[in-house]
Amino acid sequence: MARYLDYLAARLSGEGQLNDSIAMRNGRIIFAGAVDLLGLVEQYRAPLEVSFCPLITRRIAQMQEYFAQARATSRYGGDFVYAYATKANFAEEVVRTAVVSGAHYETSSAFDVRIAHRLWRSGVLPAGRFIFCNGSKEAGYIAAIRDLRMDGCASVVPILDDPHEFELLADCPLPLLLGVRERKDAADLASGITYGYDRFG
Repeated sequence: MARYLDYLAARLSGEGQLNDSIAMRNGRIIFAGAVDLLGLVEQYRAPLEVSFCPLITRRIAQMQEYFAQARATSRYGGDFVYAYATKANFAEEVVRTAVVSGAHYETSSAFDVRIAHRLWRSGVLPAGRFIFCNGSKEAGYIAAIRDLRMDGCASVVPILDDPHEFELLADCPLPLLLGVRERKDAADLASGITYGYDRFG
């Protein structure tokens, strides 16, 4: 039985493209045709995180192209909205690149909303971009959403995970756009089970 290590050794033993972004050239691992990853590790040591912002821009454009093709093929009449999830990587240069490339914004915590608030206030996150607030919403998360809306951001969209979240947001003095997370488990719906306040639900 072959091991994963054997698979990797076979993949890395020769020259050529390993995937659409990484290639082996002269025994070096090259990222995006230009960045010598082994050289970076030799210089800065490991573990090392590398953010290559031009690839983020290309991927967002590629997603938009894929959707445009699918929309034309299927005659789908709706819109496509790509939102960058800060839980993937909240480094400033990564978030800024995604937003400048046309992404909307997705949060999953009060911390994420505070980042979005700063980006919105500074103009990096344009006024028309949605800020989708996903995940279970503890008191601090609800407060951050309300603060953002009260500061004038009309495009903040709490995605309701639990009926209780609606109650916590219902008395917001300014109108709020709301989303609803749909659950499809018929047995849970029939028994009245909800999944709010569970970050893994």
